[in-house]
Amino acid sequence: LPDVLAPPTWVTTQNGVELQRMSDANTKLTDKGAKKIFDAGLALATAGADEDTQQLDTFKLRKAEQRFTELIEEFAPNYAYAYTNRANVRVALKDYAGALPDYTRALELAPLASDTWVTLLNRGTTLNALERKVEALGDLDKAVELAKKSQNNQARFALLGRGGVYHDLGRYSEASDDYMTVLEVSPADVQPFWVRLALDLLETGRRPEALGFARRTSAKFDLEPETNLATCSMLWRDGSQAERDEALRRYNLLPMQTKQSME
Repeated sequence: LPDVLAPPTWVTTQNGVELQRMSDANTKLTDKGAKKIFDAGLALATAGADEDTQQLDTFKLRKAEQRFTELIEEFAPNYAYAYTNRANVRVALKDYAGALPDYTRALELAPLASDTWVTLLNRGTTLNALERKVEALGDLDKAVELAKKSQNNQARFALLGRGGVYHDLGRYSEASDDYMTVLEVSPADVQPFWVRLALDLLETGRRPEALGFARRTSAKFDLEPETNLATCSMLWRDGSQAERDEALRRYNLLPMQTKQSME
């Protein structure tokens, strides 16, 4: 895979010009028949993974996968977005091993596409799901750098992905740095990732900050038992008597199903 993070002047070299030309060509679909198949795949993929309900329709996702495979094998073998979208469908189906080579092929076909950072983010997330965390971190580092240079600086998603891998690797200080960078953009907008931030801060000895973030997250997402459970755990761990009393009060309010899941 070409080094997509080289300095901007590199793109002006002959090799860079050729890679840009190749990337542009492999991110365009001009054939009407091919475009019809691609659009059908997108529609099925969207219908198969409902973002609002978080429900998956395996039948529709398999149909979408078939459409993208048909596009690749019969119409547009060099169309990068056929590979990325088939990979996205396979991720939804938890076929991470099948998704990985598709993301890699897309990066080979269009290394200088404007949304290369998205493909790197997705491949990094897939590598993480396959427990290949060090490799995942390499992709996510590149995704963060490219996303910062993208239109409207969309590094938020890449930072959250990298923060998750840092957390899994026990690199809590670096994880909290990534989460804090995201938080600083909208410090009043409490989000679920604040729980992970709180856990990372706790691990780095920043207990007061950790509990502050945990309590604010629990207050906003009071119907989410996992959020309150995490707050209980943090309050209890090395807590004062008052903090442990608070942890017990919160624990007693948890649904029985959540308590039973701990046994």
